[in-house]
Amino acid sequence: MTNRYAFLRPLLAADQSWAAIDLVLAPPAASAAKSDQPPPEAFPTSFFPSDFIAAFGPGKAARWPVLARTVQPEAIDGDPVPPPKGYGLGAPLTPFFIPLRPEQADGQRTAALTQAGLGSALWHSDALSFQALVDGQFAGITADVVDAHLAREAISPHLLLHFREEGRPLVGLQVTNRNLFDWCAARGFTLLSAEFISRSETDPNAPTDPTKLKLLRLLSLVVQDAPTQDLEEVFRGEPKLLYNLLRLVNSVSVGSPSKVSSLSQALMLLGRRQLQRWLQLLIYANQFSQAHQQPNPLLKQAAYRGSLLEGLLHDAIAERGAEECPDCAYMVGVFSLLPTLLHLPMADILVNLPLPDEVGRGLLEGDGTLGWGLALIAAAEQGRFDEASAALGKAGVAPETWLRIQQQAFGWTSQLAVDN
Repeated sequence: MTNRYAFLRPLLAADQSWAAIDLVLAPPAASAAKSDQPPPEAFPTSFFPSDFIAAFGPGKAARWPVLARTVQPEAIDGDPVPPPKGYGLGAPLTPFFIPLRPEQADGQRTAALTQAGLGSALWHSDALSFQALVDGQFAGITADVVDAHLAREAISPHLLLHFREEGRPLVGLQVTNRNLFDWCAARGFTLLSAEFISRSETDPNAPTDPTKLKLLRLLSLVVQDAPTQDLEEVFRGEPKLLYNLLRLVNSVSVGSPSKVSSLSQALMLLGRRQLQRWLQLLIYANQFSQAHQQPNPLLKQAAYRGSLLEGLLHDAIAERGAEECPDCAYMVGVFSLLPTLLHLPMADILVNLPLPDEVGRGLLEGDGTLGWGLALIAAAEQGRFDEASAALGKAGVAPETWLRIQQQAFGWTSQLAVDN
């Protein structure tokens, strides 16, 4: 296990469903301090712990492909080693694959990776390597990785069409807005990064949307731990709301041999505390929309944030005397994407929500341990890995502890049935 921090992020399929894992090793802090432009650091092929797969739990994530990379395309370090046992084959991409720069992607290297059970991806920095690949200059490459902005600005439609027609897996990174995601999806990209999901556009002068008022009313009831009859009244007026709640609850085992089929049954089996946590997530389901069923990446990102922040403060920080409770951490993580959902400033949202003071300060001002953890998670989502690594190191969180927290959160989130 390396002493470098690893970050796990989802890669989306063209329909916006979670479909693969983007595992990024941040540069060592020492090398970053020596120079503004440190030399490339090698990806250690011995990185994966023996229980890497088991740590994801029973969710879908344990069967997804893993893009194991560094921040920039780098050489791999040492002889290739087999991936952890228990990682099944048959995924659209080789289960574990490592991007190589064009000058590294020789036949000997790709053959060694293939023999070790690792796939080779070509990391393109310009159109020349795309054309060279089409011309047959690279052997043994199983996938391709490219910056999505570069693909739109510098790669010809003809070259992209070639990969689409050949069925060649193509991964787009740095997808920073929805327009770019749609552009890539329409051109046959297999997997795309999800930086755009958490970026919100707010308009305080926009007319009030009745749907937003319903959501805020439900949120207010949830955070006030309202009586069951008040919650039931909301559900009676919105039957799709109850349907989505039951789908969400039944997607993860609740210790019952039969499916949960009513709000009262959910309350009896889960208790108010656990039901409240499910209701917080339910806000992100498009229960007031008549749109066709489709994956809901915003709900999953909110769930991942909540689980991550809870794990971080409970497993890595709370033992050092942090006062925030795990429930508050989960609430901050889940509610942190409300501006993206409602297209409203966080300050306007909090006016209508009677949240605990520490939760409100963490969301609005980034204050306290809650605000610190949320900022760290947001930095990692947006690819600011140096910033996130520095925060983890300063807090004394060990790299292996951080990896395990992410695996557990990723595995739990992957189980959620949250398609609308």
